[in-house]
Amino acid sequence: MSSIGIAILAAVMFAIVAGALIYRTLKLRAWFFYMMIVAGVVETFGFFSRAYWTAHPGSVFAFLTSYISIILGPSFAAAGCYIAFSRLLRFVTPEARYNARSLWLPPTWITFVFVSADVGSFCVQLLGLLVVAEAYTSSSPPEGTPNTIGNGTNILKLGLLMQLLCFGIFSILGARFLYIGRSWATPGRTEWRLLGWVILGSAALITYRAIYRVIEFSGTATSSYIMQHEWLFWTCEALPMLLVFLAFVFVNPGSYFPKALLGIRRSKSKLSTILV
Repeated sequence: MSSIGIAILAAVMFAIVAGALIYRTLKLRAWFFYMMIVAGVVETFGFFSRAYWTAHPGSVFAFLTSYISIILGPSFAAAGCYIAFSRLLRFVTPEARYNARSLWLPPTWITFVFVSADVGSFCVQLLGLLVVAEAYTSSSPPEGTPNTIGNGTNILKLGLLMQLLCFGIFSILGARFLYIGRSWATPGRTEWRLLGWVILGSAALITYRAIYRVIEFSGTATSSYIMQHEWLFWTCEALPMLLVFLAFVFVNPGSYFPKALLGIRRSKSKLSTILV
C-alpha cells in the first residue's frame, strides 16, 4: 500500500475509533472523561491533515496542522488517564486508607499534581512547536531555518522529557495502588482492577510513544534512521494512540463509577454515601 493509502486508512481508523469512544463516553455520561474525547478529536484531525499533506506535500499549512495535532494530542489523553485514575482511587480506596501514608501522595492532590505537570509539559511542547512553525512559515521557500528548527525541537524534547518523568512517577504510584488494593474488600465495586490496568497500560503506550519522539528529536544517527523510515511513525506513534482509544471504548470508566463520580466536578461526599 502506498504512503497515501496508509495515511488515509489511518485517518479513517482514528475517526471510527474516536467516534466510538465519544459515543460510549457520552452514553455513559462520563463527563469527567472529556479530556480523552478532546484527545481523540485532535488526533483524528491530525491524521486527516497528514493524509492531505501526503497527497499535497507542498502544503505547509497541512504539514503544520498535522505535526502540531499529532504531537500534542497525547497530552490530552494523558490528562484523561490522570483524572480517571484519581476517580478510581476515590471509588475503591477504603476511608481508613484514603490518605497520603497509604497512597504515597495526598489523595486530593493527585489530580492537581499530575494534570498540572501535564499542562506544563503541554505548554513547553506547544512553545517548541510554535518555534518550529514560525521557522517554516517565515522562510521562502518554506524549508525552515536549521537553527530555529533546532531550537524548537530542543524545547519540544524538553516537554516530552517532562511528560516521561511525570508518567514514570504516575506508573510507580499506579502499580503500587493496584498491588496494595488486592487485599481490600470492595463490595459492589468488582472488576475495578481491569480499569486500573487499562489506565496503566494506556500510560505505558503513551510513554512508549514519547520515548520514540525523544529519540526522533535527539539529532543522533538513530533519529536520522527514524525520519527516513515511515513505518516507525505508524508503529511507534499512530498504533499506540489508536490502541489507547480502542481500549477505552471497551473498558470505559463510565461503566465502572457511580453517578456521583461521573461529573466534571467530583463529589466530596464520603464514599459510603456515593455508592448509589
